[in-house]
Amino acid sequence: MNKIFYSFVFACLILLVACDDDNENNEDPTPQAEKVEFIHNVVVGDNTYLKGIKDINVGSVDNANSFTHSKTANMVIQDDNFFVFEGEEDKIYKYLRTDEGIERVGSALILPPKSKVTSMYCLNDSKAYAALPGIGKVAVINTQDMTIEKQIDLSSYALGQENGDNNPEPMVPIARDGKLFVFLWQEIAAFYPNPGAHTVVIDMVTDTPEKMISDTRGTMLCGMPAGEAFIDEKGDIYVYSQGGFGYFPQYSDGFLRIKKGETDYDPDYFFSIKDKSINEITNNMADYVNQYVYLGNGEIIGYINVPGDASNPPDFVNDRTMQPCKINIYNQTIEKLDIPASTGWSGCITKAGSDNILFGMVTPEGMGYYQYNHKTQNYLGKVIETQGAPFRIFEFKE
Repeated sequence: MNKIFYSFVFACLILLVACDDDNENNEDPTPQAEKVEFIHNVVVGDNTYLKGIKDINVGSVDNANSFTHSKTANMVIQDDNFFVFEGEEDKIYKYLRTDEGIERVGSALILPPKSKVTSMYCLNDSKAYAALPGIGKVAVINTQDMTIEKQIDLSSYALGQENGDNNPEPMVPIARDGKLFVFLWQEIAAFYPNPGAHTVVIDMVTDTPEKMISDTRGTMLCGMPAGEAFIDEKGDIYVYSQGGFGYFPQYSDGFLRIKKGETDYDPDYFFSIKDKSINEITNNMADYVNQYVYLGNGEIIGYINVPGDASNPPDFVNDRTMQPCKINIYNQTIEKLDIPASTGWSGCITKAGSDNILFGMVTPEGMGYYQYNHKTQNYLGKVIETQGAPFRIFEFKE
């Protein structure tokens, strides 16, 4: 059995979405001839379709003149550059936003076989770190010429080495003050984690590991795109442990913190979602947080999974268990937003200017992007219709 359960918990379910696939090649399409504010992809059958969105007022976006990638293709933005990584194909593509839309730059970077790339952290415009959980390494990438400069081997930090397990499954890296923090899944078998939250700290001057830090309060850190780490205004790192996405009652979910100036977890901070009673949701209980964005001042907007809204047995295609919510990591509060829930195999999110959030969802109103003004708390409903299930969306920073 392959140990890696990567990119997105429900990626295997995408095959169940019945849509026509009208573009099987990956040739460069005709430019959009306009500058775009967002980049997104949607799932159609076995592929994702990558395209820019002009602005929040377009009304609809189709897949004409889009770039074709594998069905779990993820992405990260660095200024006007962005990178699309295909875990199934072991490739990373570089793109550039221009006044004419988006264009692909050069050829794909071919990673070592079975790398299963899940995420990248762009340090600057020439250096990035890519997590390769399939082979237990982090690749140091020159993003100017798209070459691998070094592979950092993390096998010595794997739990279960006595049983032949030499892979700690690095999932998401984030950098602060000259240190790269690489969050690990530490699986026993596919989607079955060892207990504890584990992170390797790497010195970025020499790109060599220094130590592994662990915390027994959480389990399974940062499964992309769920639970991405971020740094708040105080310089503190927050990271979410999914606890096995609700499938293992013995494991706790929760936010952990590494305070500024420290390289160990803060023993005085832990915030579990499962431990909270949440008003206006079924059984007042959620079991994990999915995608989210950090707004500042301790506030997160994102999705919580409400297990009480699932069928028995679960219908992973039609059950709408991903409920939009507001979370305050400082006060440790959770509030359901008056917004419809989405299916689990969709459910992405991005900021849209200083006031608005776009939720990419599949709801009874259809597939598309739904607008919420977090300043006025006004929900505007579906404002952009998509041709396929929204998978990932990002806003370019001006």
